Amino acid sequence: MDEKYFDDFAMMFASDGWRVFIAEMEEMLADLDSLYSIKTVEDLHYRRGQIDVLSNLINFQHSIQAAREQAENEDN
Repeated sequence: MDEKYFDDFAMMFASDGWRVFIAEMEEMLADLDSLYSIKTVEDLHYRRGQIDVLSNLINFQHSIQAAREQAENEDN
């Protein structure tokens, strides 16, 4: 991965739009915290999938930053 790849993500992460998006995802994740609406095993698996996707989106910036650090360490 080249430097432009990581720079493009850094610009996106610095934008107001990204901050708003992540705030929305965190709010959605908090709304899924309750297990009271889950009635079946299928509902549980669906909820787990929702939580996994939202968690991945919320942690995406950290994942990209870690990948950048790893790439920089490999270059040295």
